Amino acid sequence: MVRDYVKQETLDPLRGVGRWLAWGLVGAIALLFGAVLGLVGLLRLLQAEVFNEPNGFTWVPYMIVVVCALIMIWLSLTRIQRPSLHKES
Repeated sequence: MVRDYVKQETLDPLRGVGRWLAWGLVGAIALLFGAVLGLVGLLRLLQAEVFNEPNGFTWVPYMIVVVCALIMIWLSLTRIQRPSLHKES
Protein backbone atom coordinates (compact mmCIF):
# COMPACT_ATOMS: atom_id res chain seq x y z
CA MET A 1 0.00 0.00 0.00
CA VAL A 2 2.85 2.39 0.82
CA ARG A 3 4.56 1.58 -2.48
CA ASP A 4 1.38 2.32 -4.43
CA TYR A 5 0.95 5.60 -2.58
CA VAL A 6 4.54 6.67 -3.30
CA LYS A 7 4.12 5.74 -6.94
CA GLN A 8 0.86 7.68 -7.17
CA GLU A 9 2.19 10.80 -5.47
CA THR A 10 5.72 11.00 -6.93
CA LEU A 11 6.33 8.92 -10.04
CA ASP A 12 3.11 9.66 -11.90
CA PRO A 13 3.45 13.46 -11.57
CA LEU A 14 7.10 13.23 -12.67
CA ARG A 15 6.10 11.36 -15.81
CA GLY A 16 3.56 14.06 -16.53
CA VAL A 17 6.21 16.74 -16.12
CA GLY A 18 8.52 14.88 -18.48
CA ARG A 19 5.84 14.68 -21.15
CA TRP A 20 4.91 18.32 -20.62
CA LEU A 21 8.53 19.41 -21.01
CA ALA A 22 9.16 17.18 -24.03
CA TRP A 23 6.14 18.46 -25.97
CA GLY A 24 6.95 22.01 -24.92
CA LEU A 25 10.49 21.66 -26.22
CA VAL A 26 9.33 20.13 -29.52
CA GLY A 27 6.79 22.92 -29.97
CA ALA A 28 9.31 25.63 -29.12
CA ILE A 29 11.83 24.27 -31.63
CA ALA A 30 9.17 24.04 -34.35
CA LEU A 31 7.98 27.60 -33.70
CA LEU A 32 11.53 28.93 -33.63
CA PHE A 33 12.39 27.18 -36.91
CA GLY A 34 9.26 28.55 -38.58
CA ALA A 35 9.85 32.06 -37.25
CA VAL A 36 13.45 32.12 -38.45
CA LEU A 37 12.48 30.88 -41.91
CA GLY A 38 9.68 33.44 -42.09
CA LEU A 39 11.94 36.30 -41.05
CA VAL A 40 14.67 35.29 -43.51
CA GLY A 41 12.02 35.05 -46.22
CA LEU A 42 10.74 38.51 -45.34
CA LEU A 43 14.29 39.87 -45.47
CA ARG A 44 14.91 38.36 -48.90
CA LEU A 45 11.56 39.68 -50.16
CA LEU A 46 12.35 43.19 -48.96
CA GLN A 47 15.87 43.09 -50.38
CA ALA A 48 14.83 41.75 -53.78
CA GLU A 49 11.55 43.54 -54.44
CA VAL A 50 11.34 46.71 -52.37
CA PHE A 51 14.86 47.94 -51.63
CA ASN A 52 16.66 46.62 -54.70
CA GLU A 53 18.20 49.93 -55.80
CA PRO A 54 21.73 50.77 -54.63
CA ASN A 55 20.76 54.07 -52.98
CA GLY A 56 22.41 53.66 -49.59
CA PHE A 57 19.36 52.35 -47.73
CA THR A 58 20.49 48.73 -47.58
CA TRP A 59 20.03 48.73 -43.79
CA VAL A 60 16.27 49.40 -43.95
CA PRO A 61 15.20 45.78 -44.68
CA TYR A 62 17.26 44.60 -41.72
CA MET A 63 15.60 47.10 -39.40
CA ILE A 64 12.14 46.10 -40.64
CA VAL A 65 12.92 42.43 -39.95
CA VAL A 66 14.29 43.27 -36.48
CA VAL A 67 11.11 45.20 -35.66
CA CYS A 68 8.98 42.26 -36.89
CA ALA A 69 11.04 39.87 -34.75
CA LEU A 70 10.58 42.09 -31.68
CA ILE A 71 6.83 42.23 -32.30
CA MET A 72 6.73 38.43 -32.54
CA ILE A 73 8.66 38.12 -29.27
CA TRP A 74 6.33 40.59 -27.56
CA LEU A 75 3.25 38.73 -28.82
CA SER A 76 4.69 35.42 -27.60
CA LEU A 77 5.42 36.80 -24.16
CA THR A 78 1.97 38.33 -23.78
CA ARG A 79 0.26 35.02 -24.69
CA ILE A 80 1.88 32.92 -21.96
CA GLN A 81 -0.99 31.81 -19.72
CA ARG A 82 0.16 28.84 -17.66
CA PRO A 83 3.21 29.71 -15.54
CA SER A 84 3.35 26.42 -13.61
CA LEU A 85 2.43 22.76 -13.82
CA HIS A 86 0.02 22.87 -10.89
CA LYS A 87 -3.58 22.52 -11.87
CA GLU A 88 -5.74 25.29 -10.54
CA SER A 89 -9.19 24.41 -9.32
